[in-house]
Amino acid sequence: MTMSTIRTSYSFLIISLLFIVYGSLFPLSDWRMPDQRFLGIWQQALHSHISRSDLLTNLLAYIPVGYFLSSVFSRRIGSIKRIALACCVGLLLSCSLELVQLFLPARTSSPMDVAFNTFSSVLGALAFNWFGSESVFGVLFGKWRQNHIYSGAAADTGLLVFFLWGAAQLAPFVPSLDFGTVKNGIKPLWQSLHDPSRFNWYRAITYGLNISCLGAVQQLIGTYRGRALPWLGLYCGSIFLIKPLIAGRQISLEALVGLAFGVCVSALLRTFPKKNIIAVGWLSVACAFIIEELRPDSLTLELHSFNWIPFTSQVAENMSGISAILEGIWPFATVGFYAVIHASSGKKIPAFFYGSLLAGCVFALEYAQTGITGRYPDITPVVLAGFGWSIPMLVVHKHGNTNMEHN
Repeated sequence: MTMSTIRTSYSFLIISLLFIVYGSLFPLSDWRMPDQRFLGIWQQALHSHISRSDLLTNLLAYIPVGYFLSSVFSRRIGSIKRIALACCVGLLLSCSLELVQLFLPARTSSPMDVAFNTFSSVLGALAFNWFGSESVFGVLFGKWRQNHIYSGAAADTGLLVFFLWGAAQLAPFVPSLDFGTVKNGIKPLWQSLHDPSRFNWYRAITYGLNISCLGAVQQLIGTYRGRALPWLGLYCGSIFLIKPLIAGRQISLEALVGLAFGVCVSALLRTFPKKNIIAVGWLSVACAFIIEELRPDSLTLELHSFNWIPFTSQVAENMSGISAILEGIWPFATVGFYAVIHASSGKKIPAFFYGSLLAGCVFALEYAQTGITGRYPDITPVVLAGFGWSIPMLVVHKHGNTNMEHN
């Protein structure tokens, strides 16, 4: 693993830690002295019911910490020591935040959270051992990439875009073979096939534009354009087929129609020059986001005021909040990817200026929702836009090169 990759992992580790601290101490108000002693509160918490969403959130939150921590120390210590380090860091961080939560009436401190968070950190370290660049999976993935994907930091960001889109579709990543879960997962598809009036054209167009955007990314990072089409259909189609097996996720007719549209657009892009592919990809993701932002909600006629506190609904919703965060990040990581590809080798990208401009546009769209029925204008998408945009900038800055080269 190169030093630039380690420095990038260090940056993502800091971001993960900051997000955990913010999420654990949200809403950061109404501080007070605890009514009981520390041990008494924890004894009561042991006998209280633990919801499935809280359990899942605790398990997922610390996995990035263990993963990126192992990545940072991959060249200094062995795998066993990395796992032990992740366990210690997860334990100390979780204990510290749980103690601080005693002074927040809106939060519930529990030793079970400490246990799950520590276990999650260990899972992250194990995930690095299983899927890192030096693992069996990492070696196989490296060989596949040599044959199909350009090398370089810019191509790395393109692969990251695909990962973020897939993660957004499959969050919260809890598989279930229960008949009720599968039945609920295919319910929208079944209803639309039997009642075409349920078909949502807004969602179908959004899916189609987003997959067209992925098709443009694939055409840009793939070494052989002719092979890009089957890989795009296989990847997106597999994600949609898996969704009914994930708790809380559903497959819809809109998604399948969007997949067909996106694959067709990708097929047309094979003959386009590079600059036109970038333009189509950028316009696709921009139009998809604008449509999603400005579409009215026909279920209610109520208007809502602007929420200025980041991640209010995401923290409250837990499981669906994770998916919402990923869905808010990936479009702007894609925009950053296109900016990286458009830049010539050695040309510095004015990341702060364009990032600020992008955040301003997102804020304008969110604020416009104050006049759209059924929408909840929020500052969170603005924060996620800045974060998503910064990911490709961070990766390319650490590597210092925007070129893509044959392996």
